[in-house]
Amino acid sequence: MADSIQPETSEHTEGGRLLLRSGRLGLMRVDETDLPLLWAVTQTPDFGLFWPPPLPASFAEFSGRYQLVQGGDLPLEIDVLAYRDRQPFAWLRLTAIDYHHAKAEFSVYVHHGRGSRLALLAIAAVLEMGFVRLGLAKISCCIRADNRAAQSLAGHFGFMLEGCLRGEIRLDGGRIDLLRYGLFGDAWFAGEVHQRLLPALMERTR
Repeated sequence: MADSIQPETSEHTEGGRLLLRSGRLGLMRVDETDLPLLWAVTQTPDFGLFWPPPLPASFAEFSGRYQLVQGGDLPLEIDVLAYRDRQPFAWLRLTAIDYHHAKAEFSVYVHHGRGSRLALLAIAAVLEMGFVRLGLAKISCCIRADNRAAQSLAGHFGFMLEGCLRGEIRLDGGRIDLLRYGLFGDAWFAGEVHQRLLPALMERTR
């Protein structure tokens, strides 16, 4: 899988942003030209269900934050756009990357085709990138307590529930809980997604 995530050929025609191309699926590192698209995605009605607030209040703030965390040789965040037939359908992120402790936070927003084979492959590929290319030992995520679909998906990829952050975020005049999940690298490499599902998904998208 590591070879397919980091192509060895001269196919980097997108300025070195291409992470994966397999059949109908493509994964691209986000750059400044993608920011208007991503800002529009944050304005969709159900975005907060997948992405805990607060969100930037303006495009200028959103763009400025991107510039801050992407600078240097060791970025604090990696944003990835997943494309189906060259049309973006998901936004995946590794954030709060801590290179000393080899850990990061993961989040994903699929705005077209949730639960599809390509969406599952995109998630698996970014997790694989975190553990293989970045050498992370642990990837964590927080999910709203009322988002049962996301909780089930996290379990599917091997994330284990670690605890509940009570009243962690403010929403619609009240406070809601976040559930904290974690996935260790050894569990990922020994798990079904890495061992069987990921190769099978790769093969089916060719």
